Amino acid sequence: MRAPDRFLLAAALALTAPLGAQAPAEALPAAGAPAPTAVLPETDVYRREVFRYQAGGRPDPFRPLLTGEDMGVRVQDLRLVGIIHSPNPAASMAVFTLPTDSTRVRLRPGWASG
Repeated sequence: MRAPDRFLLAAALALTAPLGAQAPAEALPAAGAPAPTAVLPETDVYRREVFRYQAGGRPDPFRPLLTGEDMGVRVQDLRLVGIIHSPNPAASMAVFTLPTDSTRVRLRPGWASG
C-alpha cells in the first residue's frame, strides 16, 4: 500500500470512529428518571440607538453634494441605439443618445467621448 493510500485510510478511520461510538452508560438517564430540564439564558432586550444630526452650519453628510443638472449626463438616462463591434477591442464602441435630444454619445472601453 502506498503512503498516500495509508494516510487516506487512517484519516477515514479517524473520522468514522466517533460516529459508531456510543455514549457511556452513566451519561444516559436511568429508566423512569425525569428528563433533565434545559436552563434557558435570560433573553436580551434589543435597544436601537437613535442618532440625530445637528447641522450647526455644516452640510448634511447624508445628502448628495451635487443635484440634478450639476451631475451632468447619467448612464441610466442614456438610450442605447447601437453597438459597433471590432476585432480590436479598443475600436469597439457603444452608441447612445441623450434623453432630451438626438445628441449621440459614443462610449469605448475605458473612456467616453461626445
